Amino acid sequence: MFHNTTHEIGKTLEVYKASASKQEKRILAYVKEHPSITFTSEDLMFMFPATPITSIRRAVCNLKDAGKIVIIGKTYGMYDRPIFEYTYKGEN
Repeated sequence: MFHNTTHEIGKTLEVYKASASKQEKRILAYVKEHPSITFTSEDLMFMFPATPITSIRRAVCNLKDAGKIVIIGKTYGMYDRPIFEYTYKGEN
């Protein structure tokens, strides 16, 4: 899901929506392939270096809200601030 905070319209909005959906699918495919890993948004940033961290965080939040991944704890991120750790929830 793309959060249209910049009020895009038309073709640009459609491109952004498609890109957001693709990012979520790529992240979900990765965690399905590695169901025992734990990860943070920052970990995924290194797995998908061409994707902005804000897009990764959006995708992770959407996957969490959809029940595809779950929060398992917190760790400290690269800015020495707490960030969530996630894991794949598995098939329902």
